[in-house]
Amino acid sequence: MIDWFRQRARQERAMVIQAPGHEARHAHRELYISLLRQCRAQPDRSDSLCATCDLRAPCWTLLALPLRGEAA
Repeated sequence: MIDWFRQRARQERAMVIQAPGHEARHAHRELYISLLRQCRAQPDRSDSLCATCDLRAPCWTLLALPLRGEAA
């Protein structure tokens, strides 16, 4: 299941860049963030799996936002 979330997050990340309008980019960004959160919440997630993931940087950034007092 975690592979599905990672694959969909990669697709949504590409759609955020390619979306033609502001509203479309915003909608894809919200889905992208939601998918990253769902991936992070998976019970079969391990640190060794995350170490090789290309979504690691945005995932950690998203995790740090509430700690810095910012909204996602």
